[in-house]
Amino acid sequence: MPWVADNRPSVLSERISRLSLAGVVVLMLAAFAVKAAEPYQLGRQTSAQVRELRERVRILRARNDADEQRLASLQTSRGVEIEARKQHFIRPTEVPVRVIFGEAADGKPAARAGLSAASQRPG
Repeated sequence: MPWVADNRPSVLSERISRLSLAGVVVLMLAAFAVKAAEPYQLGRQTSAQVRELRERVRILRARNDADEQRLASLQTSRGVEIEARKQHFIRPTEVPVRVIFGEAADGKPAARAGLSAASQRPG
C-alpha cells in the first residue's frame, strides 16, 4: 500500500489553533467585563458627588440661617450697640478704662485698672 499523504492538520497545529481561539475569547470576555463595569463605576462616582454636594448645601444653608439671624439682630438698636462694642466704640459720655493684668506680690494674678491715655482730661 502506497503512502497516502495525510490532509489532516497535525495535532500540534490543532492545539495551537484551539489555544489561540481560547485566548481571543478570553480577551473578548475581559473587554466585555470592563465595558459592563463602567456604568456601575460611574454610578458610584455620581453617588459620591451627590453626597458631597448635599453636605455642601447643608453647610451653606446653616451659614445662610446664621447670616439672616445676624442681619435681623443688626437691624435693632441693641444689635447695633453690641456690634459697636465689639469694635471698641464707646459713647461720648463714657470714660474708657484699661485693665492691665499682672502678678501681685504673693504671686497670684492681679488686675490693675487705670484710665486710658485718651480718657485723661487735662485738669
